[in-house]
Amino acid sequence: MKGKVLIVDDDPKMGKLLKFRLSKEGFETEYFSSGKEALEKIGQVKPHIIISDIEMPEMNGHEFCDRLRQDPATASIPFIFLSAKTDTSDQLEGLRLGADDYVCKPLKMDFLLERMEKVLERAARAKSYKSQADFSGNLSQMNLNDVIQIVESNHKSGELVFSTAEGKIIGRVLFNKGNLVNAALEKLSGSEAFFGLMDEEEGLFEFFGRPVNEPEEITITNMAALLQGSRLIDESKSLYRMLPNLDVRLKVKTDEIPDKVKDRAGEEKIDKIYSLINKHPTARQIINSGEMSRPRAASILADLISSDLVEIESAKSKEKIEETEPKSIINIEDWLVSVLKSISERKLTGVLEISGRKHKQAVYFSEGGIVHAYHGKVVSEKALFRIFAETKGSPKFKVQPVVIDNTINKDMDTLIEEGSRETELLSDLRKSTHTNPITVNIKNIGRLSRVESRRGIKEVFALVQQHGNVQEVIDASPLTDLRTYNHLLTLVKLGIIAIDKKKRG
Repeated sequence: MKGKVLIVDDDPKMGKLLKFRLSKEGFETEYFSSGKEALEKIGQVKPHIIISDIEMPEMNGHEFCDRLRQDPATASIPFIFLSAKTDTSDQLEGLRLGADDYVCKPLKMDFLLERMEKVLERAARAKSYKSQADFSGNLSQMNLNDVIQIVESNHKSGELVFSTAEGKIIGRVLFNKGNLVNAALEKLSGSEAFFGLMDEEEGLFEFFGRPVNEPEEITITNMAALLQGSRLIDESKSLYRMLPNLDVRLKVKTDEIPDKVKDRAGEEKIDKIYSLINKHPTARQIINSGEMSRPRAASILADLISSDLVEIESAKSKEKIEETEPKSIINIEDWLVSVLKSISERKLTGVLEISGRKHKQAVYFSEGGIVHAYHGKVVSEKALFRIFAETKGSPKFKVQPVVIDNTINKDMDTLIEEGSRETELLSDLRKSTHTNPITVNIKNIGRLSRVESRRGIKEVFALVQQHGNVQEVIDASPLTDLRTYNHLLTLVKLGIIAIDKKKRG
């Protein structure tokens, strides 16, 4: 027998189905229709693992789990919630109470068996520690922000251990009464180690409660650390757009580093990056050198390249950088750029209408700054960038008071740069994939919690469930076309959706 499973569900059909299916898989099973009854009999059953529904009369699953965790005799039994609730807040509550995993209905038996196997493996590994893990989980299903929320809200002291599926330790984070104290990742410690662990997307985590008396190396708040790490990760992504690949070699163009670059990255860290570049490794080797976290190293490299201080090591390196550097690309028609900048320089207030195009469109200005735009039924930056992407047309600017809520708050140069880049990147995508249908992979929806902290991604996924193809989702999204498309690519990467190569029918 693989082990004894205790099943708790007030729905007899579900309970008996689970009992039957798990028995066929080699488990010894016991079924109870209420948490109260299960508590009374658990001493006799002595299960190796518990699977429980949440919404039940008399005693719900949360209370059942909490009662088990308060009793030393049952506190270490692996526990999985099985529920129709898919909200991350419900999953967080379950994990906070001590559950080891959370499986959503409708039930996929193969997925449940996989989660049971992982939970039982973690329980076996935890026996080598002095105490059972307070809670554990998988980074592919729950991001670090959510884990820290549990630790912080419960004022826990202890060690958060990250490991591979094979049990190899990746790194550790220490907490004292819910506050970050220190972190370790390879030879890094403190904040840099924490930022590196934030970049980990695969693996397991386990929290072990214990007194923590180690010296405090992380002195900023939990929220500040998370925000700083998220910023570095976002900035590091721009490097991949600048380089043809990470196996290119780089060279220093000048040692004269502007103060603003030093202020952004830190002179000491720039010196380390320069030292690595002068040894002629690849960009990949620099990022993985261990001198600092991967997000930090990639972020600094991106800043140095965009500031024209570092280039690809080849005779045509400058051309390659210019081909991928957004600031040097202008894909908006010259006459439109000229009109926009003229209005900006003269600090005019009014409305710029562009006629002779398929959709009715206009750009609103206040003292030379763009504050609003519409393109057909679309508004804000999304509308402005669609205006940028179109050609021809006749501009007509009318000086007049503008009484409208500001939906755009960026300066002119930034808007032109971002709009130009979006225009270029989407030009081929519109032809190649925008009519392609989208399908949802139901069994992988749980992975959405891994990236839900990214602004707008849940909204894009909701639109996927309502619409049939890429173009329909992009049209319905309030985000810019490129931002929406990038969220779709993230969902594809996670296996949550698939974009079919050929149009159906």
